[in-house]
Amino acid sequence: MQIPIEISAWLPPLALRIAGLVHFSAGRVFSAVGSAARAALWLALLLALFTWGSIFAQDMQPGEAEGSVVARMEKANAERQAALQSYWSRRRYVAKNPRLRREASIVVEAHFTAPDEKHFEVIESSGSRVVENRVFTPLLENERANARAPARDGVEICRRNYVFSSAGYDPEAQAYVFNVEPRTPNKYLFRGKIWVTAGDYAIQRLEGEPAQRPSFWVRNTHFVHEYAKFGDFWFPVRNRTEVQLRLFGRSTLEIDYMDYRWQPRPDSARIVLPSPAETLPVPVRARTEVSP
Repeated sequence: MQIPIEISAWLPPLALRIAGLVHFSAGRVFSAVGSAARAALWLALLLALFTWGSIFAQDMQPGEAEGSVVARMEKANAERQAALQSYWSRRRYVAKNPRLRREASIVVEAHFTAPDEKHFEVIESSGSRVVENRVFTPLLENERANARAPARDGVEICRRNYVFSSAGYDPEAQAYVFNVEPRTPNKYLFRGKIWVTAGDYAIQRLEGEPAQRPSFWVRNTHFVHEYAKFGDFWFPVRNRTEVQLRLFGRSTLEIDYMDYRWQPRPDSARIVLPSPAETLPVPVRARTEVSP
């Protein structure tokens, strides 16, 4: 009895070894059983092969080399960047440090115009002015500065700035997972993981820690940043970072991204813009942790 070529072609070595054991056992039995039992054993063998094959196929899915996935991600990101003319959104930042009993929040309108102009307008603020001046203002200034070349090129998630190694495939998220390590000690880079969607080759999620510890007072930092698709583009929707500080305990910064409006370039492929009710019906919470 031979394993059909259609099955043996995609079964990994371990599954083939298991199939060989089943084949050996079945051969001993076939000589002593009738046609009905032989048919039942064939069915059991095929079910075993397909079961093991599906298990290993899940581990290997979708089977693309990591270099190919990263290259496609870079190409897709460049195409989306080239196609975007502008966007507008609203954000809510909330920073807290329970031990110091400090808390502050601001609501910001964010405007982007290609190729690299970002403008922020604070329309609401409350709480500690110290937190606002030392946390929110530097964050917005750094984002504005890093949006422009050459700073943007130094923080882009690509092979120029990071080393990528495969961490598997997440079937629930339908995304490739990569470990990323920065190539340089740039304080704006990070080490951790990214999730790249199998359909759009867009970064759906990233988590990790800064490549450099911000200061002696920071014990550790962990953040999670998530993106979602709007039309043909991907924008941030959720962020949370937690920072454990020496003496001062835990600090957090939460960011809600909402109400996206965007405009593709006139010469790009046509994109059907959703109505206001379809963009983001419910504000999505986003969080990031910072020191006080």
